[in-house]
Amino acid sequence: MTAIQHLWWQTKAYTTILRLMPLVIVSVVFLYIHWLYRKFFLAKAENTVNSKRCRYTA
Repeated sequence: MTAIQHLWWQTKAYTTILRLMPLVIVSVVFLYIHWLYRKFFLAKAENTVNSKRCRYTA
């Protein structure tokens, strides 16, 4: 009986962890995509603005 209760509690604990893992993985992927977007596209837009300023002021 003790072994069955132990297995039951382990199953509940691992089920909770397995339910949270997809949420964590999706959150990390979202943050990574957001970081890449800001790094590449916003930096490119800033460089474009800076290069236009330099052309007009020269």
